[in-house]
Amino acid sequence: MPHRGIPDWRSNAPYRALAACDAPLIAWEWLRRDPAYRFAAARGETDAGRFGLHRFEDPACSSALARVWWRRDVDPFVLSAAAAPCAGSEAFSPDLLPVAAAIERLAGAERLLVTDGAHSLRVDIVAGTLLEGPAHLTWQLPGLVAAAAPMHALARFIALCRTGVLRRGTYPTPAGARRWALLLRVSDALDAGASQRDIAEAFFGEDAIGRRWRVNAAARRTQIQRLVRQTRRLRAQPAARLLMPGAFRRR
Repeated sequence: MPHRGIPDWRSNAPYRALAACDAPLIAWEWLRRDPAYRFAAARGETDAGRFGLHRFEDPACSSALARVWWRRDVDPFVLSAAAAPCAGSEAFSPDLLPVAAAIERLAGAERLLVTDGAHSLRVDIVAGTLLEGPAHLTWQLPGLVAAAAPMHALARFIALCRTGVLRRGTYPTPAGARRWALLLRVSDALDAGASQRDIAEAFFGEDAIGRRWRVNAAARRTQIQRLVRQTRRLRAQPAARLLMPGAFRRR
């Protein structure tokens, strides 16, 4: 039986929507299905660091509802800033954002998460606070090479402050995201006890598979076998690896 909060794998619509999500939310969809993560969350464990998180999120929460606090050491797009009280045009206040914003103190630091269910933005406040009114943010960037990812995130933050939305244009769909969503559907099918033929019929239709699919649909069968192998290989890796640069390239 599917886990609580997991969509019916026979319907493509939920997975098509996931293919438009950014990497942190797609990685969450994989993590919340991880038996080890589900077991640790159910036991009430408090150290989520081994999964790449600052704290556990309920695995029943889909990416549309979840607040996923990925650690900066696994998500290179997490921004770092010092906050100081400020008024005027340079001031930032999460209270003014029309999209969902959450602030939590985790692992000794204040952290901001903005998400619309498909895209997200994370900022670690390394000094000062956002909880006492508008603040001026001084950004801290890593070395020349490592700065590329947070620079992209900073452009998204600036666009957010100007427009009030997480603009899709600043979140190009990661190469291979559709494939990771497809493999997620295969993973859910396997968890639900589906056979490879069941998966093929759901993906291509019963007419395309026929009664003797080993003979009449050999190419489709080979395609499903390859997807199952790739799914099992991906399930054997930490979900946080999907946040690494280049992780969404087809393998």
